[in-house]
Amino acid sequence: MLAVMLVLMLLGSAPQAAALRVDALIDGEDLTVEGRTTVLVEEMTATWCSTCADIDPYLAEVADRHGSRLALVSLHPQDGQDGVATNASEARLDRWRSVHDDLGQTPAFLVEGEPPLVGPEVWPDVTRRMLELESSRSARPDLGFVATRDGSTVHLELTAPEVTEGKQLTLMVLAHDQRPASFGVEAVKGSTYDRVLVELHTLDSAGMWSHVCDANCALQVDANLHASMAWDEQIPFSLMLVDEIADANLSNSTTTHSAGAVELAVRPSSVATGADYRWALAAAMLAGGVAVAVWPKNVSESGRKNSEEE
Repeated sequence: MLAVMLVLMLLGSAPQAAALRVDALIDGEDLTVEGRTTVLVEEMTATWCSTCADIDPYLAEVADRHGSRLALVSLHPQDGQDGVATNASEARLDRWRSVHDDLGQTPAFLVEGEPPLVGPEVWPDVTRRMLELESSRSARPDLGFVATRDGSTVHLELTAPEVTEGKQLTLMVLAHDQRPASFGVEAVKGSTYDRVLVELHTLDSAGMWSHVCDANCALQVDANLHASMAWDEQIPFSLMLVDEIADANLSNSTTTHSAGAVELAVRPSSVATGADYRWALAAAMLAGGVAVAVWPKNVSESGRKNSEEE
């Protein structure tokens, strides 16, 4: 039944990838991105998680199919075994751990920060909830940015409302095609990992930016909402801007939902321009749904165990 629901959801969502995803930034040309009714979904995943390895390769296409409806982030815990874990991912996980004591299993999906949906079989629930939230959200033309490439530098002019007390503006840098460090444990050897949160920049109501990066931040941003970063055009990346509750106020808030999110992904789309492969994707997901229906109840521990216990 869940598989059938997912098929219907997929068939009802035409590709919109061109609105937010581009193969490259053209030197000297401005690219403007405005907030729509985008729903933020964050996945706690890991290189050692076998069930994550089964589903993660398909999520890029799912994100492209949903286009501006979905902004998808991968968070890798710093557990000593995840080969692409970053300080930024760990900081973001700490934000959600402050309100979700049970955030410890993988794969776990947080739809707008709501209680995690855990396991390989929950994607239909993630999609359903995402579409429910999208239908109740307003577009955010006051939230976005203009990206301009100048040779090997990308300049950004951020657009956002004034950050009020208890709120924050969050700017994320995501990396694609990431290869794990040598110490990393992999469920599938030789894999690459997408949508990995590598930099986290937050602006508070006092007008102060804070930054979480592994070393020197590639993205530099100032109080006037101007930002720049060096960029090799062969390296895909994504930028995500979120208007949300401040980390320190989250546990006292009545909701975890953001007020808006906008994404620009500079990477090749997994959906061919002008093509519509929804029937093929639906068939694949239906087959996956059947597989899930008969999935043994004792799911592989690599996909369920608490990373701290690892």
